[in-house]
Amino acid sequence: GDHIYGHWLIDILPRAWMLKTFGPPNLTFVVPSKLPEFARIMLGTLGIHQDQIISYDEQTESLSAKQIILATNFRPGNFIHPALEFSKLAREIASGLPEQKDTEQEIKLFLTRSSLSNQSRSLLERHKVEEVFRAKGYKILAPETLSLSQQISYYSRASIIAAENGSALHNSIFASKNTIIFILQSRS
Repeated sequence: GDHIYGHWLIDILPRAWMLKTFGPPNLTFVVPSKLPEFARIMLGTLGIHQDQIISYDEQTESLSAKQIILATNFRPGNFIHPALEFSKLAREIASGLPEQKDTEQEIKLFLTRSSLSNQSRSLLERHKVEEVFRAKGYKILAPETLSLSQQISYYSRASIIAAENGSALHNSIFASKNTIIFILQSRS
């Protein structure tokens, strides 16, 4: 799951955050060598810098250590453990990124998957659905085409977020607690 944005944000990053926040000082973090750039950026926002990271190829390398500290998963099944306060994690990520200067205060978003090459989920008549939302004043947004700072800026200003089921909705942790989330999914 370390290469899938939603799993990184919900499953893996909280463990790194917990270790950084409550673990002993001067920890070294071990990550796969093929860790995506978004993951490295997020680690940096938490104050985990490149000199604290060891990258390794899990296919060809073995690691040895005197001591290993592992953080447990905070998401058994589809529920998040209440001890993990995602609002604190989201604020820490956002504060570690360059601030975006935006003119629109409150916006309505429709998150599209139309530009993704991997269409494992299929919303029927996607282009028509997007046109309905556009006509209702929604900004059609493909989050993967934006920087993390830009994504957070949009999500944090959204009064409503409508989207197909998928990883783009994980960024709703950056939205206001009053933001309405509307999820669309075609029947299989």
